[in-house]
Amino acid sequence: MANTNKKTCIICTFLPLNEEYKNLWNRISDLLNQKGFELVLLTSSEGFDGLNFSVIHIPFSFKQFSEEFQFSIFTEQNLTEEDFHLIERDTFWNNDTLDNYNKYVTGITHCKNFYKQLITSINPSIVFVWGNLLPQSLIFKSLLEKSNIPSYYLERGFFSSTLMIEDVLNKELNLIATELDSLNYDSGFDDYKKLKEYYSRSINSKYPENHNVDLEKLILDRKENGFRIITFYGTHDTAYFPSEQSYSKEVSVIFKYTAEAIKFLSEEISKLSDTLLIIKPHPNDKNDYSVFESENVFVTKSFYNKILIELSDLVIVGNSTIQYEVLLAEKPVMLIAKSAIYNFNATYNPNSKEDFLNKLNEALNRINFEDKLLNAKIFFESLLNSKTYFYANQNVGRSLDEFIEFVTANSGNVLPINDLSERLFDFESKLTLYKQIKDFKERLNFKLVVTDHLIKNKFIDKKKIELERKLTEYFSYLQSEQRHNMILLAEKLIESNSFEEAKTILNKAVEIPKYKIDAHNDLAYLEIIQENYSEAFNHILNVLRSNPNDEVAINNLNYLIENNFLENSFVNNQLKKLLRAELNINTISSFEEFVNYEQSMRQTYKDRQEFEQGLIPNDTDNFYYKGYCIVCEDIVHFHIDFWNAYNIDGKKIPNWRERLVCPACGLNNRMRLTYHLIQELFPDFSTSSVYTTEQTTSLFNLLQKINPKLIGSEYLGDQVPTGTTNEFGIRNEDFTKLTFSDRQFDYIISLEVLEHIPDYKKALRESFRTLKSNGKFLFTVPFNRNSKENIVRAKLNEDGTINHILPPEYHGDPLNRIQGCLCYYHFGWELLDDLIEVGFKDARAIFTYSKEYGYLGGEQIFFIATKE
Repeated sequence: MANTNKKTCIICTFLPLNEEYKNLWNRISDLLNQKGFELVLLTSSEGFDGLNFSVIHIPFSFKQFSEEFQFSIFTEQNLTEEDFHLIERDTFWNNDTLDNYNKYVTGITHCKNFYKQLITSINPSIVFVWGNLLPQSLIFKSLLEKSNIPSYYLERGFFSSTLMIEDVLNKELNLIATELDSLNYDSGFDDYKKLKEYYSRSINSKYPENHNVDLEKLILDRKENGFRIITFYGTHDTAYFPSEQSYSKEVSVIFKYTAEAIKFLSEEISKLSDTLLIIKPHPNDKNDYSVFESENVFVTKSFYNKILIELSDLVIVGNSTIQYEVLLAEKPVMLIAKSAIYNFNATYNPNSKEDFLNKLNEALNRINFEDKLLNAKIFFESLLNSKTYFYANQNVGRSLDEFIEFVTANSGNVLPINDLSERLFDFESKLTLYKQIKDFKERLNFKLVVTDHLIKNKFIDKKKIELERKLTEYFSYLQSEQRHNMILLAEKLIESNSFEEAKTILNKAVEIPKYKIDAHNDLAYLEIIQENYSEAFNHILNVLRSNPNDEVAINNLNYLIENNFLENSFVNNQLKKLLRAELNINTISSFEEFVNYEQSMRQTYKDRQEFEQGLIPNDTDNFYYKGYCIVCEDIVHFHIDFWNAYNIDGKKIPNWRERLVCPACGLNNRMRLTYHLIQELFPDFSTSSVYTTEQTTSLFNLLQKINPKLIGSEYLGDQVPTGTTNEFGIRNEDFTKLTFSDRQFDYIISLEVLEHIPDYKKALRESFRTLKSNGKFLFTVPFNRNSKENIVRAKLNEDGTINHILPPEYHGDPLNRIQGCLCYYHFGWELLDDLIEVGFKDARAIFTYSKEYGYLGGEQIFFIATKE
């Protein structure tokens, strides 16, 4: 009987299984099936729904192999020198510590057993291993070669989102480079032009990107003033720089670590006049390089690559794939490590630190740049004409048809004896799992179920000590730099009374963002010692600008006041000037505009969250925050408690909006900000005709003192006729049918009311009707900033009953504190369209936040609509 089993093609990937990639894998599976192959995908990602082939879920690191698998038969192995290099690399790659060393040692043995059994059970005809850098990939590839199974490395370049180049093509390109002088391209570089056009309009990025708008403005300002912009893109150290490792890519002839490269570049380039260096580390590099920042050196991970490339006069790279996008942008590239294009003479390649400045000068002055650009075009043309890898006529990336032909031509010829499901079952049965998959043959997808490891750890102490030394050396590299020790060095000099030397160091340290606060605090202390109290106060103010509650600065300030070195009134006036900063108001008029705004604010949001969490004590039910109360016009200690608090990762977070209260006026964060915005937006408030949809609150009483003509109201239902007052002088108004005349008010203010009105659009129309020309409607509502549409929580039926679409939500009612008011809506950006629909000429959301005024807890959102 003929063997009807198909060959097996295994492909590994560590990319996420999103819909785009799922569709691609399914397409590959279909094409392979047509050629007599079955696909098995090895992936560390989750989410297998929609895949029409077999999947094996694999761990990402040796540590995870140790934690997730145990083997029924464990063969004790002696680990080799190469094994410990891989353990070292995996530890570095995962930014781990020696606390988990035993797991890595156990895990590499598990990893080897896993892949040995996979090869034996599945008996694949061809395998594509993901990445030639990952430790487990190197092990898998080595085992495949020993088993004489055709295997190739697969990289991100398999897809169109990046120009990462695989080993097979790399060898082909290097061969072309040796014949560069004899090559003659007369085609006009059509394929190159297609690739350039693709990347000029593509929004693809290898990693998620954020953008630092402030840094972009700074770069533009410097360029206008004649500065040259140099950008350095970092490389993940694990793969390239540790040249003593047998598996490392010995690509850098100059540097051992990225940190060493950054140190050298920052020092050398900062010596050049009118030159700005932007350092963008690898996204997975966890090191803090801010120690190298100075007036003309900035470190950022938040910058759109396309914009940064466009702004740069020169880009320096290790082995980052960004080099190809820079060349497509026809900008000079300096390579400090070898890559696929290294031998094409398309880049500026220093061969030593001594040669660096010469090559830097050549690159900045574009010496022989046209020749290098021509060679770059030849490189890309060669790349795109390669049948092994890229295909240019239809799209960027590999042609799937040619990929299938490659699989067919290069696979082994032996057909497996059993069908794939039986081989997968055999593979699973060789692994001791705490949960077996039943009725396996009926399952479309195969996914191993992981378990805790029970195996005895084996490790060599000597190798552990060696790794400890290397980890210490690597992660202490930055620590060894004088810049990093600036503060400690200055403080030692202060202790030895070497004040002027300490000042010199600290005055440099204030230019480095990470050390600015510590440096100013130390300088303030120095000036106090030397009785320069005004200078000390200036340094204290610099600290308080960044953090009004910095304990060291406050203690220094209290010392000056308590000892009468400065007049209390002078200090208070200066602090009031400092804390009464201009209120930052951002207005947004659409959901699309908000998305762009939010992307630009990601780092700011992160910084604010860290700042706020740093204020929260662990062992008290309340605490204080020093700031400026706009109502009291004074510096106060705002009181914060944990009433109505919520938890994040087990930590109590106060309700900043409602529970950050001024002890003098009694107004919370939200009310004070409302008062502040009224001052900012309505400068003629005291003499204007104003209506507010509340009358029994502290805020109303405050506003009425400013404008005695202010009209307020509450909704009293049928207690008294609308437009009249009850026995307590409270006016009754229904927001959907106000008793006021057309065009009566300059301003209408409504806080947290619209969500309680079933037909809120009637209230919007009434606001529009009763406002004068150019009148403004300022209001707040529960708002979901990430929702385009309004969220309907409840509906009022015609018979008066209520249809609860979502669980009932009740808000506080000053006139009915027990029952509260039902919330019918949480609004989305659709609300702005509603306002325009009823006739307002302009409608915007207002986003505000301020440390100085105590407007914490994320941005508060108000809305303002203007009548024509």
